[in-house]
Amino acid sequence: MIYTTASNSALITGVTILIVPFAQYALTKKKVQTENWIGVFIVVAGLYLLTQPHINGLNIGDLITLFCAFAWAFYIIYVDIFTNKFDVISLIFIQLWFVVIVAFGIGAVTENFSAITFNTQNILSFLYMGILATFVTTLLLNKYQKETTPVRASIIYTWEQPAAVMLAILFIHENFNYMQLAGGAIMIAGILYSETYEFIKIRMNKSA
Repeated sequence: MIYTTASNSALITGVTILIVPFAQYALTKKKVQTENWIGVFIVVAGLYLLTQPHINGLNIGDLITLFCAFAWAFYIIYVDIFTNKFDVISLIFIQLWFVVIVAFGIGAVTENFSAITFNTQNILSFLYMGILATFVTTLLLNKYQKETTPVRASIIYTWEQPAAVMLAILFIHENFNYMQLAGGAIMIAGILYSETYEFIKIRMNKSA
């Protein structure tokens, strides 16, 4: 976030949903349904309107975020593969400890730990990031993603962007223009289309 803007980062992270179908085909040869493709393009269009990244150009921060988007797309696929083969708790244990060890090693070399102050705000931030935003979300992702498809999972994850807008409006009173709000609505429409198309189609066939 030092080298890029929040809007650019949000859009580029959202590119994950375009990468997932290709990663899925490369790793598992699973066919992507037409409604998933349509949902992907609707969500990306809405994401662009929401974040409006065209104000700034591409920089090193954008490239790093793009690399992360590719890595996250393949992670979604591998979660789908390994959670159907191995114990979820064991997978989570390995993932979290690997990140702790690698992050601590990199931090020991590149960061100044003495600059960290353990006041109430920082402690609460650490607890939120470590427990809720990392442990709990990783547990839920690994436990329940196997109940859906990787493409649909990646589309559901894009709720992060409109959710961030709504929370920002409610809690820190940020102002957003009509184009951004329309983008959030389009994203939600794409998610709902992808998630409900098959159910609606089955119900219509039964009633026909």
